[in-house]
Amino acid sequence: MRKRVTIFGAGYVGLPMAARWSQVNPVVVYDPITEKILQVRRAVEGGDLYIHEKGLKEGLQQNKERLTFSDSIQESLKDAEFIFICVGTPPKPNGKADLQYIQQAARDIGKHIDHKAIIITKSTVPPGTGYLIEKIVKEELAKRGATFSLPVASCPEFLAEGTAMQDLHSPSRIVIGCDDKEALQEISDFFCTFHSSEKIVAMDLRSAEATKYFSNAIMASRISFMNSAAMFCDAIGANIHAVRKALGKDPRIGGSCLYAGFGYGGSCFPKDTRAIEAYGEMVSAPLKVVESTIQVNEDVLRYFFTKIHDHYTSLQGKTFLVWGIGFKAGTDDVRDSQATKLCDLLLQEGANIIVHDVVPSALQNFQATRPTVKITTNPYEFITEVDGLLIGNENEAFRLPDIDKLASMKEKVIFDGKNVLSDSVRKELEENGFVYRGVGTDDVDKEKLVQLLQQYLND
Repeated sequence: MRKRVTIFGAGYVGLPMAARWSQVNPVVVYDPITEKILQVRRAVEGGDLYIHEKGLKEGLQQNKERLTFSDSIQESLKDAEFIFICVGTPPKPNGKADLQYIQQAARDIGKHIDHKAIIITKSTVPPGTGYLIEKIVKEELAKRGATFSLPVASCPEFLAEGTAMQDLHSPSRIVIGCDDKEALQEISDFFCTFHSSEKIVAMDLRSAEATKYFSNAIMASRISFMNSAAMFCDAIGANIHAVRKALGKDPRIGGSCLYAGFGYGGSCFPKDTRAIEAYGEMVSAPLKVVESTIQVNEDVLRYFFTKIHDHYTSLQGKTFLVWGIGFKAGTDDVRDSQATKLCDLLLQEGANIIVHDVVPSALQNFQATRPTVKITTNPYEFITEVDGLLIGNENEAFRLPDIDKLASMKEKVIFDGKNVLSDSVRKELEENGFVYRGVGTDDVDKEKLVQLLQQYLND
C-alpha cells in the first residue's frame, strides 16, 4: 500500500526511515536547517553525509528517484498522506524531555497543511504527547477556519545506532498506537508492505508512547544490574564473563544486554531513563528500579575512573591513549558517551589525552568541543608517548591488539572499559608484562576471600 510520506527531521531516525520507505513510497524529508538539506542532497550525489550509519548513504542513493529533501514546509506537506515526526527530544537540565521541536512541528503542520492526513510520532515522547500534538494542530487549523481533522498516532522507533538500516529491514516488532481505528488500520497496512502482519503490535496512543520508554528502561536496567554484579565480582575475585555466560543460558533471563563495562551512553538510554524517571515522580508513581539504574550508571564510571587513578601516584602529566570515543562501535555519536566523560575526568586531573576511533567523524565530533585534544586515525601512531591505554567502545578492531606494537608504551597498562578483550588475549598480554584492568575481572587472593566470608558470618 503506497503512501505519500513526509518525514520531519533529517537526523539519526528520519534519514534511515526515508531510505527504507522510499524503496516503495515517494518520500519527502523536511528539515528547517537549509545546510542539512543541502548536504543530504550532495550525499545522494556522492558527497559526504553528516551521519555515520552503515548502509544509509547507499540506501538514499539507490532510491533517490523517490526521494525529495526540502527546507520548505509548504512544499513538504503538499499531498502528504502520512506525516512522520522524527525530531529530537533532548533532555532538559532537570531530566525531563524537551518537547519544543515536537510542538513546533505540530504548529507548522497546523498552520500549513490544507488536507486531511495522519500524523505519526516516531520521536521518543512522554505519554500524552500525542494528545498535545492533536490539540496544537486543532488550534492552528481553527485559526484558519479549516474543518478537517488529523488523527495522531505513535509508532516509536526501536533503532540502534550503527545498525539502524538492519533494524528497519528486520524489526523485532512494530508498535503502533492510535485511538482512531481507521487510522490505526491504515498505518498497519502501510507497514505490511514491508513486513508480516505478525510484526504489528497495535494499541492505544498513550500505551505506545509508554512502551518506548519502558523498552529502553528495561535494557538499561539489565546493563546496570550487570555492572553492579561486575563491581561485586571485582570485590570477590569472580569473573563476570563466566557469570554472564551462565546467566544467559537460562531462557528466563536470556543473553541480551548482559555485558558489563563502565556504563551505557548515547542519545537514548541516558536521556530516556531520566525522562521517564522524572515523569514517574510527577505522577506520584516513582520508578525505583529506573532511579537505581541511573545511579549505577553514574557509579560505575566513577568506579572505573578510580581504578585508573589508583594505579598511578598522580594523573598529572600522564598520557592516555583512548581507543573508541563514540558511545558504541560503528557510530560517530559522542553524545553522553562514557568514553567522553572518562576523558573529561582525566583532563580535570591534568592528564593528556590522545583519541583514536575507527570512525573518523567520531574523532571530529569529539574534537569539535575539545580542540586541544590530540586525535589520530592510527591506533599506534603515538604509542611511545603513552602511559596507559583505555578501551572506550567495543569495536572489533580493538579486540585483537598488536602486542608487539603496544610493547613500546611507556608503561604497559590497559584499562578496558567495555571488557572487549577475551580471556586468551588477556592471558597473552599478562604473559608479556602488561597489567590489565577491566570491570568484573579483578583477582582476589583466596585467603582474603575466606577472611571476608568469616567476617560476614561473625557480624
